[in-house]
Amino acid sequence: MPSFADGLIYIPSWNYIKVTIGESGSILPVYFFYLMLSGLILIAMVLCSRFKKNKALSRRDVLRNTVLAVLAAMVLLQIGSQQSFLTHRVQRFFHQTVDEKYTNLWGSPYRYVRFALVQTPQNCAGKLITDLNVQTTLEPYILKYFLYPHVDLLAETVSAECLIVFRKNNPEQSVPDNYRIVGQFDEQSLIAVKRK
Repeated sequence: MPSFADGLIYIPSWNYIKVTIGESGSILPVYFFYLMLSGLILIAMVLCSRFKKNKALSRRDVLRNTVLAVLAAMVLLQIGSQQSFLTHRVQRFFHQTVDEKYTNLWGSPYRYVRFALVQTPQNCAGKLITDLNVQTTLEPYILKYFLYPHVDLLAETVSAECLIVFRKNNPEQSVPDNYRIVGQFDEQSLIAVKRK
């Protein structure tokens, strides 16, 4: 059963916190959420100072107590939500092998890497062919990282021994005649090796 902190505070980003409203849920800017929290704490402090029998708190005391209460609430909510996030991650990955963890984290690119490691010859110079924008996505870098040194995509050599075709429309058309297709991962991804 999810706790209060699971749906309330922590998204691994400095800019947003998740606040669940109804069934759909929404994301509000963190400053708006803390502004609402500060207002509620300020109202509570003012009401407490008015009903205190011995002496009324000065405005300075109310302001100081409000700032301290808001700071304490922010710290406690962040600690609770980060602890919940970490607990969820540990439970999710505890009994998995390294390959299963990478597959869960990286998905299709890592499954393609496992496929490519079987299909390509050892220590071949490769060339990555893709329709993905390397400036906006991590997938080409994931391929380069996990394939190295088995397939060296970092050298960007002209005489590549193997072609790593990943997420390319009509991938067969991007394979030159002097290469042969040795494996098809899906309709947009394949492996080709230079003919000898």
